[in-house]
Amino acid sequence: LMVSQRIGQKPSSLGASVSLFVVIGLFQVLGVLPPSYHFRDWIISVDRYLLPIVPFAICLAIWSIRDVSINTVRAWGLAALIAVFSVVATRDYVVFEDETWRFAQDAVDAGVPLTKLDAGPAWDGYHLYEDALAQGIVQTTPWGPWWTYLFAPSTDSTYVVGSKPAEGYVVVDQRDYSSWLVSENSTLYLMRRETTPGPR
Repeated sequence: LMVSQRIGQKPSSLGASVSLFVVIGLFQVLGVLPPSYHFRDWIISVDRYLLPIVPFAICLAIWSIRDVSINTVRAWGLAALIAVFSVVATRDYVVFEDETWRFAQDAVDAGVPLTKLDAGPAWDGYHLYEDALAQGIVQTTPWGPWWTYLFAPSTDSTYVVGSKPAEGYVVVDQRDYSSWLVSENSTLYLMRRETTPGPR
């Protein structure tokens, strides 16, 4: 709203520059739509597709409040809190992915075929995408998550590594992993489809 009000003020070279900036930002927003199409039935979009818009939004926000007095101490304090949260959240995500891959690799080493294991988009895409593309395989996991048709259509998800027990699956094994944002250790589960025979 403040940006719109600023742009609507008396025309100037600065206003024209900002208007051009806004137009470029809007095209950036439109650019989010094509890659987000794959996620239309799951979420609106993925945050990484929105990142190119962030610099435009920040610059426009700063420009729109350039005449407003800001407490720099509080502003830097808020920035520091955001930075700390970002570092901790990134650390938790890396630990989560690392443990997921270890768990999945242990399952493969124990005899679970790659084409029967779903361990998330990163694992599935890394191990299965190229072969599925070369062989023209269509999705083999009925009503599976988006990555089982986009990245890894060759997995039938007989076994799944997930952060919580899934309906229609039995837990075969579980492991705790460290999370700084959660007071207690979080858990990963290796699950097998109920209709598939095997030890519990």
